[in-house]
Amino acid sequence: MSLARTRWFVGFVGLLAVPVLGAACGGEEESRRADEEEDGTSSGASGNLSSGNGGSSGTVDPDSGVITGPSTTVTGTTFAPNGATPLAGVSVTWSRTAPAAIPVGPFCSTCAAPPAGTSVVSASNGAFTLTVPVDEDVFVTTQIGNFRRVRAYRFAQSDIALAQTTTTLPGRTDPLVGDNAPAIGVLAGEYDTIANSLDALGVKSITPITLGDLGNLPELQRYQVILVPGGGGTCAPVEAAQPAVQSALRQFVALGGTLYATDYSFEFVDSALPGFVQFAGSEPGEQCTVNDRPTGRYDDPGLAAWLGAAADGNAFGTTFTRIEGTLTQQGPGRDGQTTSLVPKVWATATSGAAGPTPVAVGIPYGCGTGIVASITAGGTANEAPASLGNALSYILFKTSDGCVAAPAPSCAGTAGAACTPGTPPVQGAACGFCGTAVQRCSNECRVLASSCENEQLAADRCVSGATRRTAEGCALPGEVRTQTCHAGGAGDAARCTWSDPPAGVCAAPVIPFVTAPALGATVTRTVTAAEQQQTSVPGGTCGGAQPSRLRVGALT
Repeated sequence: MSLARTRWFVGFVGLLAVPVLGAACGGEEESRRADEEEDGTSSGASGNLSSGNGGSSGTVDPDSGVITGPSTTVTGTTFAPNGATPLAGVSVTWSRTAPAAIPVGPFCSTCAAPPAGTSVVSASNGAFTLTVPVDEDVFVTTQIGNFRRVRAYRFAQSDIALAQTTTTLPGRTDPLVGDNAPAIGVLAGEYDTIANSLDALGVKSITPITLGDLGNLPELQRYQVILVPGGGGTCAPVEAAQPAVQSALRQFVALGGTLYATDYSFEFVDSALPGFVQFAGSEPGEQCTVNDRPTGRYDDPGLAAWLGAAADGNAFGTTFTRIEGTLTQQGPGRDGQTTSLVPKVWATATSGAAGPTPVAVGIPYGCGTGIVASITAGGTANEAPASLGNALSYILFKTSDGCVAAPAPSCAGTAGAACTPGTPPVQGAACGFCGTAVQRCSNECRVLASSCENEQLAADRCVSGATRRTAEGCALPGEVRTQTCHAGGAGDAARCTWSDPPAGVCAAPVIPFVTAPALGATVTRTVTAAEQQQTSVPGGTCGGAQPSRLRVGALT
């Protein structure tokens, strides 16, 4: 006998499941059509999920839940909420009980893996194959992050293609039918239209928020994701430095929320979760001076496979900030205990001579994730490749439950590695004009220095140990002697100034002799003012040429 699908309405309250039975050509078909109209998709399936004579109940291991009796195979393709874009990295799981309801607002997910043999992850094209038991009431859950769709089935002993309405992620929450999409609060951003990218993928759970909301934790707790895209022409907005904003955003992430900031808005993540990401430039405004079009790669294998862009050569569009590297920090883990928190690099780009540096980073903190990116989905002043919107959206999909872990740094010993991650920081490293900095090794094996502090600020400051020639104290015109920049030490007000008296005897400056590489070659050298007081420089022989004297004025 042919068995039709049984539809279950799963409610959040007590997770009560009330079955509504429909025949293959009756109420079931009407219910399926209603789902398709709601989702904007159409599978073309008949609603009858079995054929043949069915099968007998199989035996199941009571501890693991693994099928040990008769089973069948179900196949399908997972889609973004728009029902048109196949989505990789989506888990498809069967279970005998409905999964617990996803709470409203930020929460600490258990991140528990399903029992072995009950779940698969969709491939780069969204395709999957799952083995399920026959003649049992089971739930099929399609999920990535906190985007989840749950449907109930009873499978017969025959291979079945799941309806697209089951394997399409929901774009909004409807607990009565088992759909959940995280509530997303979005601050308007002129230079990053990530909200438009999410909308194009079918995500409809988006609500505009204001700058004032960022410092209001109860308001933030209405959402599971907060997007602060780059907007306007202000580098590192002053609102990001407000203690109330920093505290509210940090608590939001620790509770399990996802905080996303790009472009000039990076400071909202960097101030709330400091120390994990180091940007180029140390003074206010310096971090926002880069404007180039880097090429790069997607470091996350799933993201790279989905976009078909695993190798270098991908255009990332204009960037206005540059991340120098990431650092492992101590902070609260998912259990609230202090642990090592390793940022996850999702994408890396190469810009000019700067070498490969991260452009999209996820920061674990408590039960949630902070995401900071110098690449954007495009906007009124930035034409970004279309794939960037999908890439950044994918990162949000994956991190919306806070369960994405970063691999341990693996750059040590590789070509170009300047240091080993995890080595103790160097305190008091000399920098600038007799200042000091802390040097750390990034997870990318690059030496990162903190801001240079306690530098000499005098107008005649100089670099410690530098020398110059001066006529100070010399009686005859054209004579000079050497002066050395005063090194000094901590607390020495004269450090890094030309305060040391000139040393040595006054004499005419020694002019370095420049040898041409070949007969007729041109040699370029800068001539100082003191040298110009002389009329000529010594001549010489070059490849058989006769000795000669060159006028200084003829040098360039």
